[in-house]
Amino acid sequence: MSGPVLQSNGYGSRYCGRSHRHTGQPVMNDEGASCERFLEAVLEGQRGRLMTRYIPGDVRRRIVCQDCSDDNNARATFDSGTGRVTLCRNRIRDVAALEDALCHEFVHVYDAVVKEPRLDLSNPDDLACSEIRAAFWGECLRVQDDSQRKHCVHRVAAAAAENNFPGIGARLVRSLFRKCYRDRAPWHDPSLNVTSE
Repeated sequence: MSGPVLQSNGYGSRYCGRSHRHTGQPVMNDEGASCERFLEAVLEGQRGRLMTRYIPGDVRRRIVCQDCSDDNNARATFDSGTGRVTLCRNRIRDVAALEDALCHEFVHVYDAVVKEPRLDLSNPDDLACSEIRAAFWGECLRVQDDSQRKHCVHRVAAAAAENNFPGIGARLVRSLFRKCYRDRAPWHDPSLNVTSE
């Protein structure tokens, strides 16, 4: 039986002023590039290795690339019942976008499967906190300015939480932001040049 499926909203680029269109990286349909090839590149990179270090089992078995329906704009989803991450290959344009989406979802995997105490992602408060953490390590990690990063995290997390809990998600992100933004466990790594609050 599956648990709640969290839908990452894919708003990171739009809200944070970053665009993946001009990265010079191959796009998803360029010269046969595929989600699976991009996934391998991400998992073998520094950030991918760091994020998977704390995910139990065979990480690749947790991830599937597939086309996603048009009923939402998610780039990736996490099913807390199965522990599976789905990457929406029809919405991910390049390696950087896949890396951001995957790292975002790995935070949800960690929070629901490993973290003590575990977060219940069907609980609105726990989900809001996980979305804040996921936005930090996902879409907003590369934002250099601390105040801009906080703004990015707030916008991405509020949109994702609201998508899963309409009417209360954004409010919960506001109320839990300070506490959850500070929670970087277990990935705090000085080599990423990420500062604490």
